[in-house]
Amino acid sequence: MKDVYAVVMVGGKGKRLWPLSKKGASKSFNYMGKTPPMIVQTIERLEKITPFSKIRFVIDKEQINILNKTVKKVTKNNIIIEPFGRNTASAIGLAAISLPQDSIMTVFPSDAYIDSNKPFKSTMEKTIKFVNENNDAIVCIGVKPDHPSVDYGYIEIGNQMSEARGQKIQKVKRFVEKPNLQTAKKYFRKNNMLWNAGIYVFKTSTMIEAIKKHAPKLHEKLMLIKKNKKNLEKAYREMDNVSVDYQIMEKYEKLYCASAEFKWSDLGTWKTIEKTHIKNAKKNIEFGNIKTVNCENISVYGFDNKKISVIGLKHIVVVSTDEGVLVSHKEELDAVNDLG
Repeated sequence: MKDVYAVVMVGGKGKRLWPLSKKGASKSFNYMGKTPPMIVQTIERLEKITPFSKIRFVIDKEQINILNKTVKKVTKNNIIIEPFGRNTASAIGLAAISLPQDSIMTVFPSDAYIDSNKPFKSTMEKTIKFVNENNDAIVCIGVKPDHPSVDYGYIEIGNQMSEARGQKIQKVKRFVEKPNLQTAKKYFRKNNMLWNAGIYVFKTSTMIEAIKKHAPKLHEKLMLIKKNKKNLEKAYREMDNVSVDYQIMEKYEKLYCASAEFKWSDLGTWKTIEKTHIKNAKKNIEFGNIKTVNCENISVYGFDNKKISVIGLKHIVVVSTDEGVLVSHKEELDAVNDLG
C-alpha cells in the first residue's frame, strides 16, 4: 500500500454563517457548544486512517495563527500555505505538487458533520484500497440523501464497478449543481442521485496528470510554483477561481463514486446548523443563555454569553456573537451571503 496523505481544505470566510464566521477565522474553528471545533473533530476522524504527520492543511495566511492556537500539535510540515483563498481546484493542485508523487491523496473539507468515526473509517479504507488497485482512478464520496435538499450538489451514479462488504463503487455519470426544491424532491425519489460530500481519493500523480490534461493553465501555474516558491503569489493570482468539480472532475474519464456508510452534513449555512441541534417541545433551539416566551419554531444561538430573550415570535433565527447580531426569518436566510 502506498503512503496515504489526508489533505484538509480549511476554507475561507464562510459568509453564509455570518456572524459566526469572520475574517481570519473560518467556521471550522468555531466552538458549537461543548463539542470541539469542527476542524478538531475532522483531525480526530482522519487520524483513524493516517498518522498526523501525514495530514496537511491547505490554508490561507490569515488563518495560520488560529490554526496554531486550535491545533497545538501542528507544525510547519503540516501546513500548505495559500497566499489567499482561491477555489478547490487551486487548493488541491497546490497540495498535489507538495506531496510525494507516488502517494495516495485523500481530500476533505474541514467543516463537515459526520455522525460516527467507525463507518467513516470503513468507507475510507475500502475507497483507498480501490484507488490503490485501480490505476488512474479518482473516487469521490457520495452520500445517500435523507431528505430533499437544495443546499447540496448531487452526483448521478451509473454502472457498478465494485462492491466490498456493502460499499458500492460506481461510475459517475455527471455532477449536478444545487437544485430547486421541486428537482430535489425528484432526486430524492431516485436511487442513483447522491449528495456530493466534497471528499476525494486518488493517487497524487493521477491528479497532476488530470490537471495537465483538463486544466492546462492551472498546470502551468502549478509547475511555476513547484520550480520556485517565490512564484506562488503571482501564479496563484493568475489561476482561475473555479472548483475542482468544474475544472477536472466533470471531464475526467475514470471518475468513480463510493457510497458513504456514514451520515453527513455540510455545516455551511444556518439551515444546516439547525439540523444538528435538538429542538424542544415548541420546535425551538435555544443555544446559550436564552429565554423564550410564546415562541414557536425559532432558533436562537448565543455565542457571546449575552442573555437573549425572545417573545412571541415564530420562524426566525437569532445569532449573537462578538462580531455582530443576526436576526432573520428562516425563509430569508439565503440573503445572509449578501451581508458580507
